[in-house]
Amino acid sequence: MKKILIIAAHPDDAEFGMGGTISKLSKDNNITLCVLCRGNRPGSNLNVENLRKNALNENIKSLGITKLIQHVYDDVSLDKHSNLSINSYISSIINQVQPNIVYTNYSNDIHIDHQIVSKSVRVACRPRHNSPVTTLYEFSIPGSGEWNFQGIDYNTYVNIEKNINVKYKCINRYSTELKQSPDPLSIEYIKYRDLYYGSISGYRQAEPFICIFNRV
Repeated sequence: MKKILIIAAHPDDAEFGMGGTISKLSKDNNITLCVLCRGNRPGSNLNVENLRKNALNENIKSLGITKLIQHVYDDVSLDKHSNLSINSYISSIINQVQPNIVYTNYSNDIHIDHQIVSKSVRVACRPRHNSPVTTLYEFSIPGSGEWNFQGIDYNTYVNIEKNINVKYKCINRYSTELKQSPDPLSIEYIKYRDLYYGSISGYRQAEPFICIFNRV
């Protein structure tokens, strides 16, 4: 059994980006999810934070995540904090959890929070001789990653054929985040996305990742 740590900027990032993979990995591994922001998206209705938090807490159980750590940064505000403070917080989580494998947001995402979290995770996971982290992956959020219009060089695909029902159930709980088709954050197009990445990797449905390093 490995220790897996997922470090994400927002509630819902993990489910949208790798919900099927989490469901698959949780059967044989210990998974901790660390979310840096509260979910209080600017310009949204005042109850959006509670709705997202409730969905996240339900999804923790559905996905088989062992532990949730949620910090109190405001959404779309990570650039107001020093790199040192964010790096230090993430490093403290790495030291606490001692994970073998880490997953985080895509570093070239158009969302500034995703970028900052990803870059800080890279700092905290530098493969020094005493680091517990042997493997680091990045995942992208539908739309947020592709809309950088630079292309994403995925190099790892996970078969989620047996985990799609759990994934879509979890995503559907985020009623405040889902969009109408043909938006990439619509449930219809998330299903198409899973089918597409399945088709190019030899599966029916798959989720794509970027392996930053693997020193096993």
